Amino acid sequence: MIRCVMFTEEEGILELAGVKDTEVLWDAGFNLDDWDWGICCEQRLGEYRISEEGERYFVPVETATWLIDRMEMYCAGFSEAEYNGRWYYTVHHS
Repeated sequence: MIRCVMFTEEEGILELAGVKDTEVLWDAGFNLDDWDWGICCEQRLGEYRISEEGERYFVPVETATWLIDRMEMYCAGFSEAEYNGRWYYTVHHS
């Protein structure tokens, strides 16, 4: 079982990360441009790989396949960032 917490507002991601402003998260590699919602997990939901053609793609762990598929299909897809031992996924509309 994967435990995740969903957030839909800036205050939610700030609280989960334990920071006061998004600048800290930007500096840590978060993509907070045009996101609609996200989730925070204590474990990574998969990993990025490179195809023979040189394209980067995400391979989810088995228990997260359905969720990752939905996040990939949502408008502009999702981004992943790790911060203080937790994994954050934001889903973007453009």
